[in-house]
Amino acid sequence: MDKKHLILEATLDLVTKNGFHATPMSMISKKAKVAAGTIYHHFENKEELLEALYAESKEKMGRAMQLATLTNTDYEKDFKSIWISLFIFYAENDKTFQFLEQYAQSPFIRKETKEEQRKHYEPIIKFLDQGIKAGTLKAIGVEILTEMVHGTVASAAKIFHQNKGLNKKAIDDLAQFAWQAAKE
Repeated sequence: MDKKHLILEATLDLVTKNGFHATPMSMISKKAKVAAGTIYHHFENKEELLEALYAESKEKMGRAMQLATLTNTDYEKDFKSIWISLFIFYAENDKTFQFLEQYAQSPFIRKETKEEQRKHYEPIIKFLDQGIKAGTLKAIGVEILTEMVHGTVASAAKIFHQNKGLNKKAIDDLAQFAWQAAKE
């Protein structure tokens, strides 16, 4: 594993345990087992490090959703497959999920960063927009619909990570719930 990746992994681990303010660069350096100067070789400051971690996390999230099995003929089935793919990603990547939830709501994130990282899940936004335009999904605006769908996945992931677990039937039921809420 290269040093940059070690730094990102250490940051993810520490920020999810301690929060942004209680995770100084010296702690990241120690956890990553690299010299402090090595961090500054890769990242100008903590804000740039957090943005890089956010970008990497969003890219992984986007790839996970694109792994959904799409029929391209059954919109409902495709919608649920995307929902389940994102849920599985969050279930299997608790720290990344926690970080994305924290960082997206933090004062650290810049509007430009959010807009830039949207590229990673743009195919899903287009998929939802097509559903709206076809009259399959509620005409509430793709941004609102995207947030609503993501909110149901995030809520399910929180339940899962609170050691309440979710079996396959419960996950399918939650995907159905999200579908029912989104469809016209």
